Order: sequence, then C-alpha cells, then structure tokens
Amino acid sequence: LGIGLSGAIDPQSGLIKNCNCLVLNGHDLRHDLMRELGQPVWMANDADCFTLSEAVDGAGAGATTVFGVIIGTGCGGGVAVNQRLLSGPNAIAGEWGHNPLPGYCPERDGPAQPCYCGKENCIESFISGTGFATDYRRLSGHSLKGSEIMQRVGERDPVAELALSRYELRLAKSLAHVVNILDPDVIVLGGGMSNVDRLYQTVPNLLKPWVFGGECETPIRRAAHGDSSGVRGAAWLAADDLAGSS
Repeated sequence: LGIGLSGAIDPQSGLIKNCNCLVLNGHDLRHDLMRELGQPVWMANDADCFTLSEAVDGAGAGATTVFGVIIGTGCGGGVAVNQRLLSGPNAIAGEWGHNPLPGYCPERDGPAQPCYCGKENCIESFISGTGFATDYRRLSGHSLKGSEIMQRVGERDPVAELALSRYELRLAKSLAHVVNILDPDVIVLGGGMSNVDRLYQTVPNLLKPWVFGGECETPIRRAAHGDSSGVRGAAWLAADDLAGSS
C-alpha cells in the first residue's frame, strides 16, 4: 500500500512533520496503518509521489534530474534523480514552497502573508492557486476561484490579466532559484494552476533573466498523468524503496 501525504516522515523518529493537516504532525501514521492493516505500507510526501510518477513514465521520463512542482491549494515540490526520489537527511528535498518569495516588496506584493509553517511570505502563499485567488481579491476586492479568474482573463478583464501577469512573474522568479541550485533537466508542473496553458508560453521566457548568466533552456512541461500522477507515484514507492536497498 502506497500513500502520499502533505508533509514528510522524519527520518530519525518516523513521525510526520511539516504537514498542513496539523493533527498528523508528531504521529507515526505509517506504523499505525501497518498495525491496523497487517501489511506493509509505504508513505511519502504527495509532491514526491507526483515527481516519482512523472520521472518514471511521465513528462520527465528519460531525464536524469526531474523537479516536480505542485501548484494547487498549496505549493509542493520534489526531486527525482535517475527515476529515484531524492529525500535528504531532513526529508525536505524539493520543498521550495517554504523559501521566501524572491524580491518580496510590500508596496507591490501587499502586506506580509503568514504561512502555516510559522514564517511569512513563503513562495506557497503567492504562487499556489490559493495565492493567485488571494492576489486577485486584493486587486479587485472580489473573491473568485482560479478558474473564474482565468475565464475573466479570456474576456480581457484588465484586473484578471494583471493578477495573472503578476503570478507568472512570481512563478518564474521562484523557479529560477530552483534552476540556479539544482539545474534540473526538466521541470514538470501539476496541480490546478498547471492547467493554465499560457504558463508554458510565458514563464520560460520570464525565467531567463533571473537565472545565473541569463540563459535557461530547461523545459517546463505539464504533467503527463494529470491529477492521477500523485496516486501513481504512491504506487511506485515500494519499487523505489526496494531499488534503494538493493
């Protein structure tokens, strides 16, 4: 049984940490499930599961290093090298969403945004689908879902267009940090905002000035397996674990 969850499993204690479903933090959910079910359970961060799926046989298939991004209700990330997950001693590899938004400016970006992690102005607060809707509300005074905002973009609404252009630049600057540190072969987007077709035309060019040297040919692709990719990756966890122990 493979399970993807928000947050991570602490390598030292086996307890869940960094989960936005706060009630799970500090608990050994994997052990509890194995006890109740009487069978092995593999568990990993949902963005890691997504990344593994796309690296094995998705939009990143054949690439050496894949950076997977989920931009939906929150903002997660994962790293796969040679079709295997990179976790790290703190089990937080790829958690770019809790770095500060590059170039945050209150006059341009609005008041400081608190995050459930305890910090302020995390990337997640601005480039998640939730952050996109929040910025539109700040600009317009109206609350709309992301899909409704995109409909208004199609209708040439100037405020919706402004919100999207601000989102695109924030996403590009945030991904540039990833490229400067990891330089992945491919970046794969998932989550609700990954369905915005325009991102794949605008963000690659917006990203280049923020990458060291001003050049970047890293492809940014939509997830091949859509909303199913995280579940598929969870199913791959056992094979990933067994490959690492062989």
